[in-house]
Amino acid sequence: MPHIVLRCQRCQAHNYLPASYRGFVGRYGCDQCNSVHSIRVVQGSMMEADLLAAPLIDADLAVPETVLSDILEADRAFQARCYRACVVMVRRAMERACLGAGASGRSLHAMLEDLNAKAVLGRKELYQGQALRLWGNHGAHPQDDGLDDVTSQQAKLVLETAAALLPAICIDTKT
Repeated sequence: MPHIVLRCQRCQAHNYLPASYRGFVGRYGCDQCNSVHSIRVVQGSMMEADLLAAPLIDADLAVPETVLSDILEADRAFQARCYRACVVMVRRAMERACLGAGASGRSLHAMLEDLNAKAVLGRKELYQGQALRLWGNHGAHPQDDGLDDVTSQQAKLVLETAAALLPAICIDTKT
């Protein structure tokens, strides 16, 4: 039976996928070291195989479960190369964190300003939060702002900034 050969990018072992993987796009774990790869098979030939990185967000992040769920979804979107979805989910996590911290206001912008006025967030954290809000808006709303798309580097920076900022917003609200 013909097979497709995938060479693991971590341990260099050869993995033999059955011919039924023709046209498959998704994740595959190495038979030897269990490293997960994102693969694309076209007409029985391996076209693309990328080793997936470890998650960027610690599942033990000190935030409420609802906020953690959103930020972990943002991380999964990042790992799946869905960078717009990543920044949108970061924005959602930010809004949920602000609501949990008792922020008032009809928009995330107003909630962040309110938390700054209440001294929950300092000026630096306010600016970081507003930047994350803007990236989330950019990911969610197509507009003529000169930005064609969200890159992996931008999404990674947004995700890492959120991981540092969210615990400050959620201080004393983890339940």
